[in-house]
Parts: sequence; C-alpha cells; structure tokens
Amino acid sequence: PPRSLPAVSASAPPHTYPPLPTDTAPLPKTTPKAASALVELMQKGLILTGSAHVTFSIALGSAAFAGTGVEALSVGRITGVDVTLRSRTAGHARLVLVNDIAFGRLPHPTSTGKPWATIGASSSTSGIRALAQLLVDLTQRLAPREVQSLVAAAVKFHLVRKGKLHGIPAVQYAVIVSTAKLASNDPLRPVMQQAAVASLPLHLWVDGRGRPLEASFAVPPQGVATTIAYSSFNARLSLAAPPAASIDTHA
Repeated sequence: PPRSLPAVSASAPPHTYPPLPTDTAPLPKTTPKAASALVELMQKGLILTGSAHVTFSIALGSAAFAGTGVEALSVGRITGVDVTLRSRTAGHARLVLVNDIAFGRLPHPTSTGKPWATIGASSSTSGIRALAQLLVDLTQRLAPREVQSLVAAAVKFHLVRKGKLHGIPAVQYAVIVSTAKLASNDPLRPVMQQAAVASLPLHLWVDGRGRPLEASFAVPPQGVATTIAYSSFNARLSLAAPPAASIDTHA
C-alpha cells in the first residue's frame, strides 16, 4: 500500500489492468501439509493474480462494518481498490485508490456540497483523516499477501479437509498464528501485542492455485474479528477517479 495518500489533482485517468488466467485449477497432486509448503504454493498463485473481488466484515470492539468491492493486486499486495463500506453507526462510504490517489465518497456531502473528496492524512477535516487511515488499514488487512503472512507465522498447522467451496476445488486449513513470528510491520502484530495474546486462530480455504478463497481470524480479548472472501480472480478490471466536478479537493 502507499506510504501516504496525497490530495492531488482528481484528473487521474482510468487504470486498466491486463487480463490474466481466470480459470480455476484442480487441487495439486501433493496437497501442502506444512505451513512452509502452503506459503510456497500461495506465492506461485499470487504471482498469477492481478485482481480479485472481495467481500469482508471487520469488528473492532463495539464498532463493526462490512464491505464489498474490487482489488488490483501485485503479488498479493493491493495497488488499487474500489470498495463500498457499510456501518450501522457511520452509514455508507466508498473508497477508491487509483494511481496512488485516494478518493472517498462520504456518508454526507462536504461543506461545498460535493459527494466525493480527495483523502489524505494531512486533511484539515478529522473525518477525512479517519478515512485516510482506514484506507491504509484496509489495503493492508484485505491484501491476499497478508493471509500468506499469517500462514508463514504458523506454530500449528492442520489440513482439515479437501472439498469444494462455492463449487471451486479447495482445501480447508486450521492454523494457529504466533504473535512472535509475525513481521514487525504486520498490521495485526500491535493489535495482538496490545491484547497480550501469544497466538490467534486462522481458518482458511485455498484453491488449487494457492489463492485464498476465504479467511477468518480473531483476537477475542479485543473484540477484533475479520472475515474475508475472495472471488472472480483476474476478471477484467478498470479503476477510475470520480468525475472531477464531484470532488472536493480541499476538504
């Protein structure tokens, strides 16, 4: 994800990503039975994945929101995104990241009456700054690479069963993720450290190419729970900035 989300010109052109193989794959003859083997298979799958549809729900203590959208990907990292968020308390919002420029469609129009705003950490509006931080968090948490990182930090690893998930050949795994083995910059590490938990459970479905289809994990003492589902890998994707006339560039 980008280190910052600059509030710059809204005239960014659409960014169209090239097509990659969209077919599903049979399960490998040798199904990974160790975390290191699954990490290796996932790496091969992420290299061949340029986009995905994502559906997610995230609970943060008493706050919770859900969302759906599309991600542009590079080896499992998010390079562009268009997601709609739904929250009982804050209403609906839409976040778009294209060409390293971030835009937010707010639950309510800005002071100029425009529905969209460029969003960045340097905004003078607290709500815009909060959206900027949320977008940074989402581009980390919803990246398939993050799921792979959790598997790499496993201290217990169990192949639950082979089968199908939504008609797609897949393998289900149960993993115990160690706080100590997570990378220092992993977004979950400080959450787990603050909760003083040494590990968390990860439930995971992976397709025949090693791509995550569904992942769920939780840090119970903090009430932090995340469920993510990926689908429509490598469907044709075009991300574009909102119409310039609808954007408040000074919010």
